[in-house]
Amino acid sequence: MINVIIKQYSNKKAFTIMELIIVVIILGVVTAFAIPNYSKSIRKAHARDALIQLSTIHAANILYFSQTNQYAPQTSQDLVNLNTELDLNIIANNMLYTYSRPTVSTYTVTSQWIDGSNNFTITLNQNILKTTAPNPNPCCSAGTCFVVPDC
Repeated sequence: MINVIIKQYSNKKAFTIMELIIVVIILGVVTAFAIPNYSKSIRKAHARDALIQLSTIHAANILYFSQTNQYAPQTSQDLVNLNTELDLNIIANNMLYTYSRPTVSTYTVTSQWIDGSNNFTITLNQNILKTTAPNPNPCCSAGTCFVVPDC
């Protein structure tokens, strides 16, 4: 009986070391291409999220201006106060939002994401949306950011 079991398993073949090395090399090459693309996708997702949030703040500030003849007050420097003042529900999502109103008819709101080498800053004022970072937002061209699906 034991001889039958030994003969049964002796006919089985295993992977050679060369086959295992080739598989590991192939996995390494696939990973080398996948990781940079993943990082770029994460950065673009954060940039699009920032654009949407800034556009929401801009629209709410326009409504606030139409009702009070001034933009939201300077006391709304952080996102919590800005959400309260403009009756919004914007979530930070690892972004830093800052707001300033130098005069009653001008304002600037900035969204900043800091993550190693993928940093970017998007600034919006009453006139235009633009980037001010040394590493420009992938959705921006010549200082103007576009909110389109394939930026």
